[in-house]
Amino acid sequence: MLEVLIALVIFAIGMLGIAALQAQSLLMNRYAGNYAAALQMAQDLKGQILANPAAQAAGAFMLMEADAASHCAVRMRCDPGAIARGGYRNWLVRLNRLLPGAKGIVCHDSSPADGNTRSYRCDGGGAPVIKIWWTERDGREMVVYSGLEA
Repeated sequence: MLEVLIALVIFAIGMLGIAALQAQSLLMNRYAGNYAAALQMAQDLKGQILANPAAQAAGAFMLMEADAASHCAVRMRCDPGAIARGGYRNWLVRLNRLLPGAKGIVCHDSSPADGNTRSYRCDGGGAPVIKIWWTERDGREMVVYSGLEA
């Protein structure tokens, strides 16, 4: 009888371990999904930037503010800067649908892995990068960055 009780205790401990692993697996899966979504959004914005070389050359995408409003999509003749602002605004809307509360910016930065949703920390040096930040449900701050090379 004692052997059965010991076997049940060992089995219960094993089952608790499996449950903990499952919970950790679900959490990591959510992190990976959000990270993949952020990378996809960075590539989407990169495509917009590379498709608008006039705005890129003028620096229209650099440090663009989140409230940049443009209704260029409904106008026929828009300058490259207006197209950039409208595209960026629409991109931010889509970004926040995928990752609520996310921030994204294009800037020159020699250390793109830094910064957070409260401080972009773009130092003005280095190559142009797209930086995206969001906060996971558990409070962990995440960052994704992508260079603008073609």
